[in-house]
Amino acid sequence: MVALTARGAAVGATKLNRKLLIIYCLCSGLISSLPGALIHSANAATLPEERADLGFNYYSGDGLRVTGPVLLVRKNILDQYSISANYKEDNISGASVDVRSQASAYSETREEISLGGQTIIEDSIISLNTSFSEEPDYESTSIGFAIAHDFFADLFTLNLGFNRGWDTVGQVDTNLDEDIHRYNFNLGISSVFSKRWLLSLDYEINMEEGRLDNPYRGAIIQGAHVLENYPGTRTGHAFSVSALNYRRPDTARRFYYRYFNDTWSVSSNTFEFSYATPFKQIGPELVIEYHVRFYLQNSASFYFDNAPAASKYIARDKELSDFNTVELGAVGHYDLSKWVKIYFNEVTASFGYTGIFFEYQNFTDLSKDRMLNFRADLVQAYITAKF
Repeated sequence: MVALTARGAAVGATKLNRKLLIIYCLCSGLISSLPGALIHSANAATLPEERADLGFNYYSGDGLRVTGPVLLVRKNILDQYSISANYKEDNISGASVDVRSQASAYSETREEISLGGQTIIEDSIISLNTSFSEEPDYESTSIGFAIAHDFFADLFTLNLGFNRGWDTVGQVDTNLDEDIHRYNFNLGISSVFSKRWLLSLDYEINMEEGRLDNPYRGAIIQGAHVLENYPGTRTGHAFSVSALNYRRPDTARRFYYRYFNDTWSVSSNTFEFSYATPFKQIGPELVIEYHVRFYLQNSASFYFDNAPAASKYIARDKELSDFNTVELGAVGHYDLSKWVKIYFNEVTASFGYTGIFFEYQNFTDLSKDRMLNFRADLVQAYITAKF
């Protein structure tokens, strides 16, 4: 392997794993579903509820452990404006399979701060948001704009969004300081199809330009270790469809499918099913939300587990390989309002567990001389108070 410091190698090895963790937290995590957003979704132009969320995330998989708190506060002003602030901290320890033998004791902290604002203008909600994250060798700043407009008596909602990001890539113990420019556009429409069905269609385009490879990670050419080298641009397109079905006033299920492809020849398919219902043995205070997700991806055109010959671009990042995941999880939301309704409109305690099973078809775990596969565990606990 190319000469790397133990600390530097571990920093690079955790980048993509944390991106995956963020995706899992948003998709199966509790902030997006507290408490039971699957059940209480609405299509009218209204500001989000005033609330405060305090939570803790725990992720462990492939020798990597990430833990940390999350804090979200949202406040409405004059029934026309909403402002929010979010703080998230990731404490990382261990290292992925790429550098486990060199840096298993590595640790670092990543912090992220997000601010947002929304306002209602007639039948439209206009949103502005910004975020900043920092870690020892990577900084990311973004700013975004979105508009959601209701029409046809609130039976349809048109969503438009744009996000611009600026990242700075560094490398421990070097003078590396390079930029990444990111652009994201999204367009979507949702419709109240019937009394029991809400349907949504979305299209998204992502564009990246700059230092897109990982300065720590290596590739292999006929058994010899070299540094990776990626193209300087990447454009991806994603199409998704979802259907939300209200079976009873307190029970709902959601079907979701997403297709993605990009200019690196990476394509993927995501299938998800979610189901939320009260836990009858305890009572209506406890709502359980179950979900199952399948993800299948093929490899980038320049990905090689062990390349037969040198090429202009080369990668051995396992997240650009052929792999699939199966995800099984459940979140329980317990309504505590009857004990604290003097102080808050609603208080909910939530706890969730998700098991994620990774299986790689063309990435070899060199320490075991076999294809990599492992299970990751995601645990989340939250308290939500609505004012």
